[in-house]
Amino acid sequence: MAIIPVIIVLSSTGAANVNVAMPLGTVIPAPLTITADNKSKTFGEANPVLTVTYTGFVNNDGPAQLTGQPIVTTPAVTNSPVGQYPITVSGATSPNYNFIYIPGILAINPVPQNIIIPNAFTPNGDGINDNWDIKNLNSYLNCIVQIYNRYGENVYSSIGYGIPWDGTYKGAALPTGTYYYIINLKKGDKLLSGYVAIIR
Repeated sequence: MAIIPVIIVLSSTGAANVNVAMPLGTVIPAPLTITADNKSKTFGEANPVLTVTYTGFVNNDGPAQLTGQPIVTTPAVTNSPVGQYPITVSGATSPNYNFIYIPGILAINPVPQNIIIPNAFTPNGDGINDNWDIKNLNSYLNCIVQIYNRYGENVYSSIGYGIPWDGTYKGAALPTGTYYYIINLKKGDKLLSGYVAIIR
């Protein structure tokens, strides 16, 4: 905050100069919000570069006009367990701004597992290979699994794959045959697709 005295000198013909002292003016620092950007990484990787977003610069100012740059930290390290960790920001300085800090989150994700998709299963009730068990797919909690018959009709759809498909549609056993599947891992990866056979 700055206090600036202002003096105005008035002059008129045939009169002496008149000094007029104005009340002191106050310049209040502008609010500047600094938000820690959310980040993510896979377990065992080094932490990503932590960055921030600024909101509230005036007069064409930018980070270079700060007298002290913000410090961004997180307690997470390379081998921190899977989970979410705070990203905090502090320490910026400038006589022209009041700082508001908003924390972010560093999400540490599990190491992706190789997905093994069987091309057939035998849902005949003998307790052996009765379900379409896809190894490691349950690690992808938001994956989308869709299965179609040879006519293009959707006979199975799920978000996540906690309960493997048992070869039924609306509670009724589907006939022996080949079915087409599409699996979206929801991780930015390409779709997984192919055929699975029901053998009874």
